Amino acid sequence: MSAATALRAFPYYSNYIDLSRLEISALTTVHPEAISTICFIGSGPLPMTSLCFSNLMSPPPTRIHNIDCDPHAIAVSSQLSKNLGASNLTFQLADAADVHDLSSFEVVFLAGLVGETKDVKTEIVKNVVTRCRKGALVVLRSAHGVRKLLYQEVDVGVLPELGLEVLLVVHPWNHVVNSVVVCRVVGKEKARL
Repeated sequence: MSAATALRAFPYYSNYIDLSRLEISALTTVHPEAISTICFIGSGPLPMTSLCFSNLMSPPPTRIHNIDCDPHAIAVSSQLSKNLGASNLTFQLADAADVHDLSSFEVVFLAGLVGETKDVKTEIVKNVVTRCRKGALVVLRSAHGVRKLLYQEVDVGVLPELGLEVLLVVHPWNHVVNSVVVCRVVGKEKARL
């Protein structure tokens, strides 16, 4: 069985396709130009979102950089992307708090499972924002309603204090679990909700 066939057999494959389409639509709403560089923090051993973005975005980003704190996750996901021929995916072993420079990315994603409590997630977002360039988009996966049992909710009320302007919040009402919060890095003095 090929790597691509095995990937499509993954039980949550269609959910990731639909979530990625939702996120691409959200990004297109606030940034209609082509996006060439994306960073995904918390990509895990199966970088489904990055793979979906690589296949669904037109034109595909020239670089999708994946960061995870688990060495096994980086090793497995790096090998998978090679097997799939996804040459625009790059990988880095790092904790979200230890990534020092995100200024080369137009969009920075933070996975839903990054930050086990609301306070920890807020602190990680704060650190990420200080490493992004002004004008970059930061996309946070969140949860709404009963879905908060699975993922941390992002408190959008504190995001302006962290230097983010909230541009769009999307809560799906179908089988997609994650909500999407799209923000722009503006600096604390100009941020608003």
